[in-house]
Amino acid sequence: MTMANTALAEIKEADATGVIADIYNDIRNSLRVPMVNLIFRHMATVPGCLEWAWASVGPLYVSGRVAEVAQALLAKQQPLALNFSSDEITACDMSAETLAAVRATCRAYSSANPANLLALKALRLMLDETPQARAQRKPTPGALTRPPIANVTALPPMAEMAALADDTKALLRALAHQLHGPDGRVIPSFYRHFTAWPQFLQLLLRQLQLIIDNGTLGTAAAAMDHQANHQASALYLDCPVVPLAAPSEAAAATLKELIDLFPPNICKMTLIAQAIARSMAQ
Repeated sequence: MTMANTALAEIKEADATGVIADIYNDIRNSLRVPMVNLIFRHMATVPGCLEWAWASVGPLYVSGRVAEVAQALLAKQQPLALNFSSDEITACDMSAETLAAVRATCRAYSSANPANLLALKALRLMLDETPQARAQRKPTPGALTRPPIANVTALPPMAEMAALADDTKALLRALAHQLHGPDGRVIPSFYRHFTAWPQFLQLLLRQLQLIIDNGTLGTAAAAMDHQANHQASALYLDCPVVPLAAPSEAAAATLKELIDLFPPNICKMTLIAQAIARSMAQ
């Protein structure tokens, strides 16, 4: 299966039912965040894909192990510098409450993104594993428990692209283009929380271009991705062997293409969220 150069299909959180809705709840509660990232919303569109992925790595989410390793990975990253002046923030017409919501959004994505990065890389190792490698993993656990319901801060709603004005859509596409060039499949969900403040998106576009042009974002993201490879290899060995049939051809192809597409940009978006939160705390 080849992904077209159009927006990735997804099952939105509000539209999820049955097993998909249960997994979405478990993802949110395990990571203690109020949203489900696009990688999972896209997996949900392919029958059996999200179910196989969650059965494989879900135990590490529920136990807190993936979040623990993700926080260790995040702690190794040197924060990037964005320089928002007070005048620029004032020009964005953002209240103190709005600024707090922006910081909360940054914290949520800074927490979830590295966990999902590591999980994707561990899944790839599972997809490619030999019987000898599989034998090194932990034995089958008991039934997967459900995580306790997390008390989390609500974020600004994630805008529907179809409902946005053309100039706001153009801003989101420009921000996406900064990350991965002309590939139009992914508009980062993170930015879609901020469409009520287009001037802020314009400010982000200008500020991010500076750390793209000087190479600091790309260098830092590549280093984070490299570090994640090492940590995901250890995390893979912690993934319990579960009695699952191999994923379908369509599910395996979806997972492999997501793993090829997402990790570099997950690293960039993690660092961007971290930088925004840091600059707005000053």
